Amino acid sequence: MEGLDGSKVLMKWYSIYYGNSGPGGYAEARFPSNVVDFVDSDATFKSRYPFPIIGAFGKGWDAFKTLTDEFVEVSKSKTNSSLQQPNHLPERTNQQS
Repeated sequence: MEGLDGSKVLMKWYSIYYGNSGPGGYAEARFPSNVVDFVDSDATFKSRYPFPIIGAFGKGWDAFKTLTDEFVEVSKSKTNSSLQQPNHLPERTNQQS
C-alpha cells in the first residue's frame, strides 16, 4: 500500500488475544513488559503476524491522563539482539526538498 507522498503505509491489525489488555485489544500495551514477552515468544501470534516490527498501543485504557516512564524502562530492560532494528531495514532519510 502506498501513501499520498509515495511512501509505504504499514497497517497494523491483530486478532484479540486474552481480552482488551492483550494484543489486539483496546489497551494492548497496558502491561508493556507482558506484551513484549508475548509478541516475542507466542508461536500463534508470530505465525499470524510474521513481520519484524510490532507496535502495541493503549496504556491508559479510559484514564483521563496517564503519565509513565514504564515504556522506557521496559525497553531498556527487554533490549536484546532479537529485539533490535533488523539489519534489512533501510535507515530513514530526510526526504524534504
